[in-house]
Amino acid sequence: MTKAKIIEELVSRLRAISKDIENHGISVSFPAPETELAADCPFVDKACESIEHGGTLDARSLSSLIHYLADMMEE
Repeated sequence: MTKAKIIEELVSRLRAISKDIENHGISVSFPAPETELAADCPFVDKACESIEHGGTLDARSLSSLIHYLADMMEE
């Protein structure tokens, strides 16, 4: 499978997940950032900076951000 096809499939799956979250009224509580959280999750700052100001988010940071969101939904 080509990288473009993989991205297309992932985008479709993420959009479906987004719709399911909205349709089921799922909300998430995030802990207040403390020094440990900030040190353990620098990808959150990196992702927010990229979203707010434009830029590239590398695969590891993007993956970590999605995993973090899943972890917060689970709690």
